[in-house]
Amino acid sequence: MPILFPSIRKKRRTEMKDDFTEQEYFKFLFEHSPDIIVHYDSNGKLLHINKATTCITGHQLSGSELRIADFTPDAYKSVVRNHFKAAVKGTVQKFKSQAYHKDGSLLDLEITYIPIHETKKTIGVYAIIHEVTEKVALQLELKAKNRELEDVSDTLEAAIWSYDNLEKSITFCTTGIKHISEMEAEEFLNGHLKWRDLVCRDDLNKYDEDMKVLHQGHTISHRYRITTPSGKQKWLNEKIIPIKDSQDQIIRFHGIVTDTTKDKELGERVEHLLHHDSLTALPNRKMLENEMRHCIEQKQNFAFIYVHLNRFKYINETLGPVIGDELLEEAASRLKEYQENGVFVSRFSNDDFVLLLKNMNGLQKVTDLCREIIGKLKEPYAAGEFELLLTTSIGASLYPSDSKSITELFQNASAAMNRAKELGKNTYQIYSPENSIDAYKRFVLEKDFRNALKNDELQLYFQPKVDSRLNQIIGAEALLRWDHPEWGLVSPNEFIPYAEENGFIIEVGEWVLERACVILQDWRKQGLSLVPVSINLSPQHFLVKNLKANLLSVLEKYDISPELIELEITEAVFLQHEETVKQTIDELREMGIRILIDDFGTGYTSFAYLKDLTVDGIKIDRSYTKELGDNTKNGAIIKNLASLSADLNMSATIEGIETEEQLKFLKKIKCHLIQGYLYSKPVPAEKFQELLKGKTIKPDKSRTSAVKHEQRRYFRILPPVPLEGSATIISINKKKVTTGKTGVAVTDIGPGGLGFISHIQFPPDREILLNFSLKISGKEIVHNGKIAWREEIDENFFRYGVDFQLHPGERESLTKTLNQFTLALKRNTMPGGTDMIEGDPFEYLGEVKKR
Repeated sequence: MPILFPSIRKKRRTEMKDDFTEQEYFKFLFEHSPDIIVHYDSNGKLLHINKATTCITGHQLSGSELRIADFTPDAYKSVVRNHFKAAVKGTVQKFKSQAYHKDGSLLDLEITYIPIHETKKTIGVYAIIHEVTEKVALQLELKAKNRELEDVSDTLEAAIWSYDNLEKSITFCTTGIKHISEMEAEEFLNGHLKWRDLVCRDDLNKYDEDMKVLHQGHTISHRYRITTPSGKQKWLNEKIIPIKDSQDQIIRFHGIVTDTTKDKELGERVEHLLHHDSLTALPNRKMLENEMRHCIEQKQNFAFIYVHLNRFKYINETLGPVIGDELLEEAASRLKEYQENGVFVSRFSNDDFVLLLKNMNGLQKVTDLCREIIGKLKEPYAAGEFELLLTTSIGASLYPSDSKSITELFQNASAAMNRAKELGKNTYQIYSPENSIDAYKRFVLEKDFRNALKNDELQLYFQPKVDSRLNQIIGAEALLRWDHPEWGLVSPNEFIPYAEENGFIIEVGEWVLERACVILQDWRKQGLSLVPVSINLSPQHFLVKNLKANLLSVLEKYDISPELIELEITEAVFLQHEETVKQTIDELREMGIRILIDDFGTGYTSFAYLKDLTVDGIKIDRSYTKELGDNTKNGAIIKNLASLSADLNMSATIEGIETEEQLKFLKKIKCHLIQGYLYSKPVPAEKFQELLKGKTIKPDKSRTSAVKHEQRRYFRILPPVPLEGSATIISINKKKVTTGKTGVAVTDIGPGGLGFISHIQFPPDREILLNFSLKISGKEIVHNGKIAWREEIDENFFRYGVDFQLHPGERESLTKTLNQFTLALKRNTMPGGTDMIEGDPFEYLGEVKKR
């Protein structure tokens, strides 16, 4: 509110807004002003004071001797005096002061001293005092908040800044800018350095494009890199907001920039770990699959080369994981050398690597690389204090010729690798569905086994153990079978090695134990006299810490006495952690579970284990039951083994007994615990249940019969020696299949079909169409046929009868050829151009299996 002083009294009255005299008007303003107004003479004597004084300070000055100086704090009294003296000298004074309210509170004041002049002489001073306590409090609070904000912003690793778009300069910047740029904020505030100068060259174009968007009035959030004076490269995230005036013009920009280098590096590290093996830093299986998908999308052909380190698991478990890791790192380092040639190298699993050879030109390049890898990896390894040697098995599959499916390429290469492993150390195999029936069956079984448990395809069969003195069933061995949808019942020899290799064996063993207990419980409910059931345990089970607890848990679950369970183990179980295995065996025997050494006599250290171990019995391997007699080595070995086991208070079971002659010899030397086809082949639980009801079982004397009764209605020819033939699969259950040829021993042939022996177990209850070829009298005989019957010779060989699928014209031509062959045989001559098997046909088939 304006204050009128005497200097205006020369104005004419007519210029006033009302009828007040000049004196009256001035007095009105003086008395009603909201601010304190005090009139002093030049000596500081108070002449007049308005009502606001009492309202603001609570003090009554009018008519009292009290002065304003009396309630002014000591700290401000000299300030007030000095400013008053200056005002008397003729200059207006403005300053801040304080005063005590009557209630004792402190008031903040803004004071203006205005000199009063008359004839160029100062005759007094007006003091206009404005109370600003609330304003000062707000300012202090705001200042405190600003300081708090500044303190917080200064501690942030982020930087907050403001840019004046009109002045083209940075007007505000927090100290966080130093953490980010290694430069003081003043360098940017005084314009010595432009922020853009720090932006990495590779990011400048994108940065400039973002700035254009910003100057169009849009908020931006962008990421870019800067290079600091020390040469460090940093990743930054920045958000910038344009501020506009009332005319919609951009007047400034506010921004916040954050150093995200650590987050970026952490993200890259996480991303790297997601796609790389932590030990070797090679791409992992996930990245391998991504690379394969990329190749397929780009229509690149490639070879999937599967490299397996043989016996690595044994080395890792015997010498320890530190040595194992060093070995893997060195192997990976050698394989990384191929990356320089554009080969994709990855770690596929624990002891497996996969290489992708892209844009290959022919199979030769694949085989050359496989040979190179074998040579590179067989060089000695220095690991710790050891010098170690490794062998490799390599399998390769080709895209797109073998398959266009990533999963099938894996499976194909795995099947080829397993075939290479069978063929010996440091070998490789290129997958082809036409390799052999063996390879095809192995491929199918390996592909399907992982779902066998889930699909409830596994079954338990039981083979009786017999005391031959009374033909009494005194036990049974639980034998696993797999009822495969295509191949029918598959023996464990064909899938257990795969289960052990790929980590399924523990789950399979647990299934066998539980299933055996379920069956024993069921037999008990039917009132049958139970006999001990023996279960085969893989060596891997003894590396499971809670084996005893697991066994006990299952036995208690089904209320099965430990005396009803026998565990059959092989010598391989002692090759790893021998002391731990011995301790586990002792604990199991204390529970009442009997321990038997299976396949006894097949290892070089069998007798050493008898000395060091406490077990309940041995099972003498079937290899000793051939050529039994008084004057044979096998007879002498079995006789002495049986005697030794009796002296050690152990049982001795003879496996693989198939003939009456073998049984007679064993009875003669007082070996009475028998297991073999002579008494019974393995049978399903339901059939074994019937055997248990009888308690005894007689030997099958028909086992001496060499050939199954002929069922064909056409004549047949039995050549003096088996003929060399080959078979391929055309279809299974009417599903087309492509395989290569596999050798078979043809034992007889006629217009209606043929008989053959093979190591391959074909299912008789599946519709399998085979193609057979053999050469007789110089003529190639090639016909399709279906299996009519199968007879198991032993666990390794099978005899089959086949019905040809012929048209009438084909049968007539075949009959003519066979008639000529018959006439030649009647003359005791084998016609030229006939492929015969010279020597033992079973040895021939053994060689076929190895191919």
